[in-house]
Amino acid sequence: MRTKEKDLEHFKKFITECDWFIETFKESLIKPDAEQGEVNNASRALLKYSFMKMNAQYSSGADLEPFKEDLVVMLDLMEQYFAGGHNKFGRGKEPDIHTYNIDIFDQLLWTLSIAFMLGLPEAEFQKFAKVLEIDQVEDKLFNFILAAAIEDRGYDPEMQESHITKIRQTLKTAFTAEPEEAQKIVKQYISPVWMREHRSAGWYGTHKGPGYSGYWCYEAAAVTCILGLDDSFYRDHKYYPKDLVDYYRANH
Repeated sequence: MRTKEKDLEHFKKFITECDWFIETFKESLIKPDAEQGEVNNASRALLKYSFMKMNAQYSSGADLEPFKEDLVVMLDLMEQYFAGGHNKFGRGKEPDIHTYNIDIFDQLLWTLSIAFMLGLPEAEFQKFAKVLEIDQVEDKLFNFILAAAIEDRGYDPEMQESHITKIRQTLKTAFTAEPEEAQKIVKQYISPVWMREHRSAGWYGTHKGPGYSGYWCYEAAAVTCILGLDDSFYRDHKYYPKDLVDYYRANH
């Protein structure tokens, strides 16, 4: 177990429920008479439950290696069905807002972060980059991780983001900070900033009921790996997925 919020039986039940939803939405996705709106909703739900299952597996102490195959499936789904504007924040409104709502953004960011720490091939990250390009989403945190995963992509600290919110801005200041300062920034982001900024997220407070899959600040771990930071100041924090960081360091 990697969390103390729930016991193993909770996660076994949660994962079983996710499996049911995953199979249900897979069937919806391949229905020959499915309308585009139904396909969009099914693919979004399929990605959601696939990630929630992985998150619960991580929380329950599962081995990390099988995550790689699951991530490839998720990135394939993302490339095939996700892009096109229908998952963007305020979709259908004018002017178009080139970002995602807080829960979809988190799901994408955490998927990208885990994929990076597990060392997926560069081609998998190209799929992710393609989705952002089609949806015209420019975000420094996405691009910082992609630049570390894709050779010759490069990261521009002066890039113009397509939509600026206060959420995650603290972490972004670590990208160009000196190592000691960056360590302090990441520590501050993990606690108290991360949870405080996510009070409006759908997953906030789920530890109080059956919908809890785990609270993990995957993006802080990915940034720690990319910058090569000494995480001894925060590696034992309950939101920090240190096993993924250790996996990355053992394989790079």
